Amino acid sequence: MRTSCVRTVVEECAHFFNLNGHEKNLSSFPIERPTWVHVQDNGCDCGVHVINHMRRSDFIPSSSTPSHWDSTLTRHKLTIELLLDDENSEKSRILDKVHNHAKKKRRRRV
Repeated sequence: MRTSCVRTVVEECAHFFNLNGHEKNLSSFPIERPTWVHVQDNGCDCGVHVINHMRRSDFIPSSSTPSHWDSTLTRHKLTIELLLDDENSEKSRILDKVHNHAKKKRRRRV
């Protein structure tokens, strides 16, 4: 977890509250997280990070659950899973486009 970022937000909130007459000492707010929760490595995979974390079994730490994962691979798997889902009303149209694109690429190689 980006402890320094959280601390900055807490300190800014404390400053705001103090300016408005609320006497609270938020700067000593404890910042804790379970050690088994993976920290997102970058600033662009927030959604993938949350989805991957939500899929973990009941948020229970497990030695069989990897604490680090490949966000690109996870993003690709999630895309395929969403595309192929029976509830996806655009599935046929998208698969046709993918198929036509692949055919065009093959023709260019020949």
